[in-house]
Amino acid sequence: MALNAARRGAMESPFLRATGQAWKGRLGWAVIAAGGVEIFASQHGCLGRFEAAELQLTLGATVLGMGALLWMIRSIRCPRCQAKLFWHAANTRGGLDWFQTFDTCPKCHYAPERFDGVASVEPK
Repeated sequence: MALNAARRGAMESPFLRATGQAWKGRLGWAVIAAGGVEIFASQHGCLGRFEAAELQLTLGATVLGMGALLWMIRSIRCPRCQAKLFWHAANTRGGLDWFQTFDTCPKCHYAPERFDGVASVEPK
């Protein structure tokens, strides 16, 4: 359990944890990963040999993955200025590395703090 929590903490930005949005990143990446596994399985014959079903599953997984990306772009925002933080990460060189470690908003420089385990999302 502790190792799992440590890994999860290492992959989540302090900003997202402090603003209560870390679950959005975890859910989005999980949906994208599940879609990738499904595409791999259907393309390598792991689900049987039904060409129409393979195509439908592949298209469905692709749409699901794209939907997850769009949802992450629209929903992961700065609580102060509403900047789209995942969009910023996707459009910045090294952005996904930045997305895992950032602690302030790149637009308004809001830096949330934690007090007694409760997220403070109010602007300073």
